[in-house]
Parts: sequence; C-alpha cells; structure tokens
Amino acid sequence: MKTVRSLLPMLALLVYAGLYAQPSKNIPAKSPVAKAIKDTFAFNVLSTIDKVLHVAGDPTKHPMLLAGELFKTSFRGSGIYQSAISIPGSVRTEFTQTNTDRDKHTTTWEWTVTMIDTPKGKNAGAAALKQKLDSLIVSFKKREQGTFSMYVSGSINDKYYERDQVRIIVSIYKGLYNTEQGAIDSVVNLYKPRLSDRTTAGDCAGKFTKALELEGIKQDKIIVLFTDLFKEIANKNLGAAFDMLVGGPGYIDVKTTTSGLSYSQQEEIKKMASKKVDDFYAEYNGYPKPDVVVEKKKEIEKQQPPADPCKREIWELRVKPGWYVSGNGRIAYVTEYSCTTHTYTIAWINATKKLVFEKGLSPDVMAAYTGTTSSPFIVCSYCKGIGYSMEYDWYQVNVASNYYAKSNKQTQYSCGQCKGAGYINVR
Repeated sequence: MKTVRSLLPMLALLVYAGLYAQPSKNIPAKSPVAKAIKDTFAFNVLSTIDKVLHVAGDPTKHPMLLAGELFKTSFRGSGIYQSAISIPGSVRTEFTQTNTDRDKHTTTWEWTVTMIDTPKGKNAGAAALKQKLDSLIVSFKKREQGTFSMYVSGSINDKYYERDQVRIIVSIYKGLYNTEQGAIDSVVNLYKPRLSDRTTAGDCAGKFTKALELEGIKQDKIIVLFTDLFKEIANKNLGAAFDMLVGGPGYIDVKTTTSGLSYSQQEEIKKMASKKVDDFYAEYNGYPKPDVVVEKKKEIEKQQPPADPCKREIWELRVKPGWYVSGNGRIAYVTEYSCTTHTYTIAWINATKKLVFEKGLSPDVMAAYTGTTSSPFIVCSYCKGIGYSMEYDWYQVNVASNYYAKSNKQTQYSCGQCKGAGYINVR
C-alpha cells in the first residue's frame, strides 16, 4: 500500500483540479568410474531438477507444465503458482513468470524450491545443506546452453535477514508463448472484474499495470489501456474508478485520465479524494491482507461458467473432482474426471488397507454418491497413489568434486512420503 506521503500530491491534485555432461552421454551402469548414489537426499534433488530441466530444454513444452495451483500474485502482478514438481522434504516450491521481451521474442520463468526457512540461528545444518546443494547442481552446469541457469541462494545468519533460508533457483528461458494482444486480453480479463469492485480496485490497480509491463507491453500503450478502462469503470462504479486511480502507478497523469469524465463525476472524485486524506490511517490496520486477485478469481469462477468446454463440463457436474464422497458403503476420493470419456476415477481404502482405484464411472453411476466432510485419507501426491516411482539411476563420476551423471537404467523406488501405501491416513 502506498504511504500517505506518496499519495498526498496525487490526492491534492484531485481535490484542486517481469548434468548431463554434454546433453549427454549417459554413464553406463557398468562403467568402472561410476558409483551409484546411495544418498537418498542427493538422488531426490538430482532427479527432481532433471524433470524441471526436461521442460526447460524442450522448446515444444510449455513452461506452464511446471505450474500447479495459483495461490498468490506478486507485487509485479504476475501469478505465483505452487509448482507441479517439487523436491521431497522441501518447505515449498513456487513457479512464476519473471520477464517478457517482445522485441527479442523471449520469456523468462523461475522455479524456486525452498529447502530451509527458519528463524535466524534455529537450523544448525543450514550452511552444510547449502554447501551440499552447491556441489550437487554442478552436475547440471554444462547443460546451461541458453535454456536455463541455476544457483543456490542462502541467507544464513545474515544481519539483513530475519530468517535463515536455503533455496534452489532455476531460471528458464523460453520463446514467446502468446501474442501481444493475447497477453493484453489475458491481463484485462483477469483484472477488470477486480478493478470494477471497490473492495479490490485499489489493491489491484498497480498490479494491473505491472502485469502488463511483465508481458512486455510498452508504457504508452499501458497508459491508453488504463485510461480507457478507467473511464469504462467510472460510468458503472465511480468509487471503484477512484480507487483504481489512487492505486495506479506514478506515470498515470491524473488530470489527463479524469478529463473524459463529466463535470459531476469530476466533482465527486474530488470529494472522494478529500475524504481519502481524512481517513487514510483508519483504512490500514497493520496486518497483511489476503491476496485480493486470487480471492476474487475464486469467487468469480464459482459464479460464472468457464469458457473452456472441458472446464465448463466439470463446472456443471454435481460431483466435482477433489471431493470426498460417501456411497456404496464406503468413503471415496474423486481423483479426476475425463472430458474425453466423460467418466470419473475414484479411490478408496479396502478391507486390507490397500488403496483401490476405480475408473470409468459415469455421472449416472456417481449419482449414488453424496458429498461428505469426512476425509479419512489423502492420496499421495508424490507417487500419485501408485506407491512407487520409476527413476533413472544417478552415478557419481568424480568423488572429489561430487560430479554426477544420469544412467540409462531405471529402478523402482518405494515412495518415502507414503511408505509405499499410495496414501496417508488422516488422524
């Protein structure tokens, strides 16, 4: 939120006027220099990063394959997603777009996994962990050929930070994934409902223009877009338009932006500005606010049918994916719905404590189930309920430098998150 001091000039004016070793030769399993990794942590780190780089290095793969659920927006207006790929045992993993250069036809994305995030001095192993991660990512360095870069970030016992953090950050370089007009339409569609609502307009105005900047839109075009949208909103909700103007960036000229309003609208704007000065301090209680972009997006999605045919079909279902349902003498979890076959897949725990999946259930069959608040188990997200994963083996090529490479051999590993059961009991 802007400070009172930064707002006063604008308000006064209103009142008065974004390793493989050489991609690579995989080390044969029987190589005399190869030593299979027995360190589970090192294996998890190497295998996970390799999956991320598989997306990064393939120009046919959309970067959003790494994105999971949107859970907040950054101060730059970009969506921050929970990543679909994470290292087991990590604190959190985020994925976001960081830059667009339309002149060079490039975009930059960032995959960040936080391994440690504790109060300063509360984790004695933080420095050792950072050192180990530094040695592990050397295995990928020779693959940095313009498609990605990575480093380990560590703020440990740093006087400028309140917490000790250790993170692995992978920057991914891709080509443009949309047209300029497509980018504008996407940003406007996301932010227009929030800018039209006075409860969210002020918080979203700055994010709106920053989101356009992140998409590589030039400032002169942003000014036109902001002014046109401001006038459109003013004719429907003058209060929201005022908050949009106050929350907008400094390069938006107040006098020019409001010049298209009627005399009565301009006078009302002046009154709002005077009141804003009077009760500014009372508006801010010092506590963090919920991310209004995400909250409003969820609210709108609940009320309005999606345009995408598959999402619309799921929106109209009586029983939704992600629900726990009760019926046929059991409690089941609805894992997914296929728009191709128009059928559900559900999972439940049988009498022998085994996770069972049943596929191909039609909406008519699912009519026998009803939603329930009971959630006795969670399907393991790491192994997707299978209980194991097939992973390529990694071999230590040079013990002295902790240099690793991936072999062409796969091994079945029991899932450590659910101990091979495929699910976790909820107590």
